Amino acid sequence: MNTNETAHTEAHKESQSFVTQDLETSPALDSCPKPLDSEQSGRNPVSGKLFDKLFTSFLREAAKRLTEELRFKHLRLLPSGLFIEESACGEILKAFITWTTDQSELLNKVSPDKLQKDFQGALYTHQQYLLDGKALLYGNELRFQKDDFKTQELLYFQGSLLDARSFIHMRDPIFAQTPDVTAQLSQSGLSVQFSSRKQSVTLDNASLQKLAVVLQRSRSIPKRYTNIQNALREAVPAFCEIWSKANIVPSKKRLLIPHGLTTMKDRWFLTYGDLILVQNKDGSLASAYGLTGKNLHELLVEELRVLKNGKHRFKAGSLTLGSNTKGYGTVTLESERYRLDPVFVRTFLLRIPFHRELTDRMPTRYTLGDVLKQLVEILESSIWADTIHIPRQLTQTYPAGTSYRTKGEWIFALSRQKVIIGIFDKSERRPTSQRHESGLKPRGDKKGDRERTHGRGKRQKALD
Repeated sequence: MNTNETAHTEAHKESQSFVTQDLETSPALDSCPKPLDSEQSGRNPVSGKLFDKLFTSFLREAAKRLTEELRFKHLRLLPSGLFIEESACGEILKAFITWTTDQSELLNKVSPDKLQKDFQGALYTHQQYLLDGKALLYGNELRFQKDDFKTQELLYFQGSLLDARSFIHMRDPIFAQTPDVTAQLSQSGLSVQFSSRKQSVTLDNASLQKLAVVLQRSRSIPKRYTNIQNALREAVPAFCEIWSKANIVPSKKRLLIPHGLTTMKDRWFLTYGDLILVQNKDGSLASAYGLTGKNLHELLVEELRVLKNGKHRFKAGSLTLGSNTKGYGTVTLESERYRLDPVFVRTFLLRIPFHRELTDRMPTRYTLGDVLKQLVEILESSIWADTIHIPRQLTQTYPAGTSYRTKGEWIFALSRQKVIIGIFDKSERRPTSQRHESGLKPRGDKKGDRERTHGRGKRQKALD
């Protein structure tokens, strides 16, 4: 062996030693690395083609590099790439990088970091289910160009993958992997019991799917369970913890509830953050809903639908509300009809807990219908107010031509288009913007915006 060959061999050994040490100490390879979006991966056509070629060559030697159990239980060859079960993803990446170090022609051309980044860039962003007969796999699709490559060393799957963002499969292994969770499949379907507190709770498949969506929409849950947005199954361990920490709502505490719960007896209300959980006497979960953000929006949309389509016409003063009515309908003020802006109604609803004179006139467990009755009563008894008597910070929030009505601590803003667009609660000492929770900016100039948003009160912070 000449000097150049010796040097080349030694360099190759050193490279292998370095990569092996790097693989053994890298925590990123212990589990499936997080997929990268297109901007993060920085994957260009040249590097993409190189990765596709390398990974296809790696799979040609799958029998030599991967165990039989790994190949047939955790992998499926797809027309668009390779499906990798979540538990095997890190092992596949590690074997792939090790394989490249054995290829002398690749020496100094690719690095483990670059290979890992290309691998992550090829992973489909959202996790999926693969249902192959009795086998259910949960993981990621690794997308790469492999032409017509097939091998007997890997099972081939041509069916459709199921998006794990939209539902939880009844046979998902996460039920068995989560402590204090027992899942049973019977002729009646799936039954899941959560025993993370003394009083356990049971959910059927429909209740579980609905609960998972509520947790996914929550403001606080996705911050703790970051993957719940990409995989609904993460709701299982999330709810297990939530159930263990939820607090029972005292029977005398005022609480907004869906209309469907008003006729139910022997039920318990529990709260966790912005979530409300309702349990029946038999231990099943009756309902789960949220009081902020998207969950509150969905609750109000459904409750409004119930009011519009109920067997008995909903009555609240001059409010016109029917199946063909737009939004929250209209009310009569001084012989003129004014439409209720949806966010205006929502803002009033959020201020109710701070007004005892309102809550004392409502049931302990009140509904959207109860809220509308109070709102219409206040609107109809309000009077027109001259702009000079309206706080400047409020008049600067809304466009010129806005008129105002007042009643006690409430000031209402009405547009030229005869829409009640805003509300000001004097007890809060600042305008309550009709765009507070929606995230939209109020109508007004920049100066008005600054005055409107300056210094949140302690009670409003509690609502946020």
